[in-house]
Amino acid sequence: MEPVSAPRRSLSFDSDVLGRAQPWVVHHRGLEFHGEVIVAETIDPAWRMPLEDDVAFRVVFYTVPRRLGSGRIQDPRTAMAVPRSAPDRARDALSRELGSIHEARALYATARDAETIAVRRPIEEREALLRGELARLMAASYSQGRIYAHEGVRLRPRDIFGCLAPGLSRASIRLS
Repeated sequence: MEPVSAPRRSLSFDSDVLGRAQPWVVHHRGLEFHGEVIVAETIDPAWRMPLEDDVAFRVVFYTVPRRLGSGRIQDPRTAMAVPRSAPDRARDALSRELGSIHEARALYATARDAETIAVRRPIEEREALLRGELARLMAASYSQGRIYAHEGVRLRPRDIFGCLAPGLSRASIRLS
């Protein structure tokens, strides 16, 4: 498992980072915690193992519904979220449109003239809107799913993801 190179401002669900640790920083009560978030389709037993000293937490988001079996998560700082349902047509359509926007954006990424900026702005606005809608759909699916954690740690998906759906940043999830 190779970590993604640099911390991101958004969580990526891109296929090129599936199964790879994405560095993540959380600020809580004035302290900074460095951990990792993994987005995956398949199960890796290593993610159930105790965390190394420099990793404060691990969150694994599975992209498709699955049962994680009887293997126990060995560290209370690890949680694995499983959505209730597989991606549906609406999410697939949003993902395809985001991919198209990504391609269009690449065409207008380098030029700085007024015309290019005028074309780029609506593309960026549409992308933000789509990301917000995608985040809402994903949060709804995870809020009805299941969270696996260390024995004795109880996390209710509705409590965690239900409150995220309305307040997620539009740029908080990347999927292309």
